[in-house]
Order: sequence, then structure tokens, then C-alpha cells
Amino acid sequence: MTTKLTGLLAFLLLPTLLTAQLQWEHRYPGINLERRMLDLSGEVYLLSDNCTLELFGKDHSPRQTIPLDPTPGDVCGYYLLSETNVDTDPELEVVYSWALVDHLPLNGSVLRDNNGQNKDLIYGLNQPSFSMPPGLAPKLLSGPAVYSLPGVVLEHEYGANDFVYRIPRTNGADNYLVYDYEVDDDKFTGFHFYDGAHQWIKTVKISPELRTVSQHSFNQDDLFEFAGTVWVSNTDPNSKRLLVVQEDGTVLQNLPCTSARLDRQPPLPDRYFAQDQTPQGALRTRVFQLAPWEVLEEFENKYVTRYALNGQEELFVVQPKNGDSLLQIYDATFSLLRVFTMPKPYQHFWDLQFTRNAFSQSGLLELCFSNFRQGEYYVTCIDESGALLYDFPLARQARVDRQAGMEDRFFVHYPDSTVVYRFDFSSAVTTVSKPEVRLFPNPVAPDGAIHIRVVSKDNPAHTARLCTVTGARVQSWALDPLAEIHHLDFSTLALPAGMYWIQLTDQRGLSLATMKCVLTK
Repeated sequence: MTTKLTGLLAFLLLPTLLTAQLQWEHRYPGINLERRMLDLSGEVYLLSDNCTLELFGKDHSPRQTIPLDPTPGDVCGYYLLSETNVDTDPELEVVYSWALVDHLPLNGSVLRDNNGQNKDLIYGLNQPSFSMPPGLAPKLLSGPAVYSLPGVVLEHEYGANDFVYRIPRTNGADNYLVYDYEVDDDKFTGFHFYDGAHQWIKTVKISPELRTVSQHSFNQDDLFEFAGTVWVSNTDPNSKRLLVVQEDGTVLQNLPCTSARLDRQPPLPDRYFAQDQTPQGALRTRVFQLAPWEVLEEFENKYVTRYALNGQEELFVVQPKNGDSLLQIYDATFSLLRVFTMPKPYQHFWDLQFTRNAFSQSGLLELCFSNFRQGEYYVTCIDESGALLYDFPLARQARVDRQAGMEDRFFVHYPDSTVVYRFDFSSAVTTVSKPEVRLFPNPVAPDGAIHIRVVSKDNPAHTARLCTVTGARVQSWALDPLAEIHHLDFSTLALPAGMYWIQLTDQRGLSLATMKCVLTK
């Protein structure tokens, strides 16, 4: 039985003719990576692996490993980090929740201080959160309990099954909204208002499904508004109704629908998306502004998604429900900016994201998305002209991490790691020549030996890797960056048949070239 290896060469270049260059910063050995701004230490990276947190500085240097201690067999969940909210010392504290591995609701919440001591907190279904409205004392909310800060002193505990929200009035008065989330609708006692001393003010008896609570979203009075969808019929195609009711019982909106949702993306204005079925059988999506309530636009048999472009520019993207790769792009006033057809190689795509002037300063829209082509996963970034900006083979997801007070970063997630890149607009614009890669003999000789020849002049290759389609490394070679020609030999006899990648990267981890290989026996 002979072994045959065939290869398809695809060159993935460093950026050419761009004003922004992605600069590799660090590769983390995990996919649950976040960037946060701490009270004193500033920008940090947080890598979580179940019940262990690893904290890294802005420069990616390791700072602290924090093992958490839930009951054996449980899984850690949501994390709050603080250096000054919990107590008066400058050390780090963590508030975290934990859940049973059989996917029961979260049922524990713990404060772990800098000395490694744990303090159990009262916990319900809602996640712990710091509440620090301007002009009011800071609190920690955990389940049905309210703790005063600093010191985490229990101030008040509501019912065991209660959701507790702290929603101050616009006049500055402290205000808590409480309701029981586990009772049947016919036993629901209503939404209960309490003052800052946790004294009952009044109860609003409306549907328990109206759990989106706001003030001044739908009008300018000082009454709270409750919004949501309620089930009304099993026979009507529009089986639900979008209801908006004030705390005094005044019904502001009552619309038939199949589904509805409130879209909040600060600092953009809130929008409501509602779908219903027309008499002709079409599925209609309407976009509403809230105050005053008004239909901005409607579409039939289309997917409508809103984006906060660069955190401030409102953008609507409309796609046909038939799976067509045609994108209609509208601005905040629903003026059509562009009709864009996704280029053929990328038509099986998802996790679409939009930016402008992040990867270049051309002013063009930039699209980053996950896609599957030629049997492999990629993350790809193109501009609205269809020009390729970046391509990351084997990557599953990517995102521009944009947060106030921090420079933008680009996170690329692989099956077992995350690479962080920064945007560098100071780099000189250069054109990089293609590295030359050869695989021979092809077919491979009966002994299963592969010989790889790499020629890289303008852009020295730093590492060569042989990987499975899931990104698992089979073999790697460190390359001499001063050498222009590299010769690599490897035997495939121990490898199972299947598809593999040979990938070349530079010292920053950016891909220079890849070769897709199919091994048959």
C-alpha cells in the first residue's frame, strides 16, 4: 500500500498597500480571553479556564494566577474583578458565580479576597453586579441580596426567588425593583418598588413577561415603562403581542407580532425590532424608534441587523432569508449606502462584523467574518470593494475589541488559543513578496517521506508547522530567520489518512503561507 500526498498552495501575505498593519502582540493558550480596565492597575487581560483565572498586564506579562474553589464537580461562571470597590486596600478581589455541571441554574456566588479567603454570598438566578450610580452609595447585588460597599456587608435580603434591580429615579432618588421569577403567571404578585432604605413603595400588577424596564425610553414623563412580548393565541399566525405598559397601567403600545426585541447599543438610541406575518403570508420586520414611537423602516422576508460602527455610527445590514449573499447596507436614516455581494469564495459565512478605518484609512467599510471554504475554517477581513485585507486559516472567530479608555485590539480565536494583535498606523506601507514553498515528490515516495523547500527573502519565516484541520500541531520546525532557503524532511508513515495544513509564520505569529495537504493511504 502506497502513501500519496497532494497539496494546494494558498499564499496568505502580510498586509500590502495598507495604512494600518496588524502587529502581533501575544498568543494566549486558551479561548476564554477578556480585556478589562481595573480601578488602579488599568488595562489587563483575563484568561479563564473553568475555575482558574490568569491575570496578565497590558504588556501581556503574567501577573497573578487565581485558583477558585467551588464545590468539587461544579463549574465556575461569571466574574467580577475589583481593586477598590470591595475593600479599602489596593489588592485584587474576585466575585464569581458557579453552577452544577448538569446545567442546572447558577446556584452559588463567592467573594475571594487577595488573601485567598472566600466569603459565600447569597445567590439567585441573576448574576452578581456592582451598582454605582452617580451620587449614590456603591452596592453589590447578588441574587436577592443587596450588600453595602466597601466591606460587603449584607444590607437587605429580599425573597429567595426574587430578581432585584437597582434603578434610580431621574430625580436622583434610590429605587429598587423586585419581582419573583419562579411563580406561575396566575400567582405572580407583580413588580414591587422599594426605596433606598428597602421600604415598600408600591406594587405594579402587570404581566410577568414585561421584564424590560426603562424610564424615558418611550416618553418623557418620570414613570417607569415595562416592555416585552406576551402569548395571546395558538391559532393566529401573529401569536404574540408586543406590549409597553407604564407603571400606572397606561398601555403605550400593543402590537401583534411573532417576535420582538429591544436593541440597545449605547451610545446609539434604542430601537425596537418587531416581526409579524402579513395577510399575504410574508414575514415582515419593522424597526421602531421609541420616543416618539414611530416606524423607521420595514422589510419583508429579510434579516435585519443593527451595528454600532466604531462604537458610534449606526448601520443597518439587510440580508434575504433565502440564504443569498447579497447585503443591503443602510445608514441611520435608512438611506441605502451600498448593495454588496459577498465574493464567491466567502459565501458560506457567519459572525459578520463591520468597522471603518480600523484596518485602513480609506474610509471604506471593512467586513470581518468567519467562513468555511475548501474544507477549512477561516477568519477573513475584506473591504466593501471586495479587496482582501487579512485571512487567518484555521481560525474560528475574531473580533475588534473596542473599549473606552483603551486602544483597539484585534482578537483571533483558534481552537485552542487566542492571538492578540494591535493596529499600527505608523508602519510604512510596504509590499511583501510571496514566500516560495515547494512540496515534493508529489506523489510522495513509497517510504512516505515529505521534503519541503521554503524560499523567503523579503519576509523571513520563523516557524513551520504541520497541523491537523482542527489546528492541533503534529510537528513544528524552528527556521533560521537569516537563511533564505530552508529544507525540511518529514515522514508520514505514522500519520492517519486525512487533511493537513503546512503553515509558515513570521516571528510575530502572522501567517505567511499555507499549504493544504490531503494524505491518503
